[in-house]
Amino acid sequence: MRREAFAELAQDHPISSASRLSGYPRSLHYYRPTRRRTAHLDTEVLQAIEKQVTEHPSYGVRRIAAMLRRAGIQVSRKKVYRLMKLTNLVRARSVRKHLLQKKMLMTVPDRPDRLFRAAGHNLHLVRY
Repeated sequence: MRREAFAELAQDHPISSASRLSGYPRSLHYYRPTRRRTAHLDTEVLQAIEKQVTEHPSYGVRRIAAMLRRAGIQVSRKKVYRLMKLTNLVRARSVRKHLLQKKMLMTVPDRPDRLFRAAGHNLHLVRY
């Protein structure tokens, strides 16, 4: 309704006056939607991702993105992650051994049947 009123007023009045009188924002008058990039580019990238994942199933998102860049396909890591997540190709994150060992070092029993956990910046307070 506001748009039609704006269109009628804009024929006889300046755009700023017509937008003020009709309540239709001037920015909507000037707004031109941009087209998204065509989907065929995404399908090409997705095919390349699937090829890399089948060749190297242990590779993660960052490494797959690097392999695609080496192959000449300009794609960001975020886009690779988005496409891999969409097709369930993202691996589950593995827990690293050194993180487990670090957590085990940080838990020191204070008394029998009790565990005391010290934060990383309070390690100087814990006696071994």
